[in-house]
Amino acid sequence: SSLITTKHTFAKDGLLPRNSIRQIFSAFPKKHHDQLLVLLENFSILNPLEREFKGQSCFLVPSLLPEAIPSEDIASHWPTLVPKNFIEYGRVREFSFLPLGLFARMMVSVLHVEKVQGLVFWRNGLLVSQGQQLGLLHYRPEIFTLNFNVRAPVGFRSSRDNVSLLRELVEI
Repeated sequence: SSLITTKHTFAKDGLLPRNSIRQIFSAFPKKHHDQLLVLLENFSILNPLEREFKGQSCFLVPSLLPEAIPSEDIASHWPTLVPKNFIEYGRVREFSFLPLGLFARMMVSVLHVEKVQGLVFWRNGLLVSQGQQLGLLHYRPEIFTLNFNVRAPVGFRSSRDNVSLLRELVEI
C-alpha cells in the first residue's frame, strides 16, 4: 500500500524511478524487495519500462497516472493541425466491453515495442515516438472506443528495420 498511497512523491504522474524502490520498501527487510517487486508486477500494479524516461529507468504505475489529458504536453509534440510534409493515419476500434485494467496492459505492451519511446502518459492514453513517427493512443472508457493515430513524414516507407508504428499499435 505504501506504493499507491500519497505518503511519498516518488511516483510522479505514474512514473516511478527504479532508484526509489529502496525508500518505498524501507519498512520491509531488503531481502524481500525483489519478491515484493515480482508480486506488484504480477498483479500489474507496476510495470517495468524497458527504456529510460526522461533519463531515468522507471516503472509505470497505471493507477497513479493523471486522469486529465495533459493537453499542453501533447500539443508540444502533436499539434492540432497535421504538420506540412506529414500524413496522419488512424484507426478506431469500438468494443461492447473491455475489462478494467486492459488498457493499462496495452499501454505497457506498446512501450515494449522495439524502438518505441514514451513521450506523454495519462490514465487513458499515451503519446509515443518511433523514429520519425508519432503515435497517439487514446481509450475512451465511457463508450469503449480505442483511437489509434500515427503521423509520419510524407513518403515514409516502412521496412523490416523501420516497422510502421500504426501496424505495431493495431497488432497489440
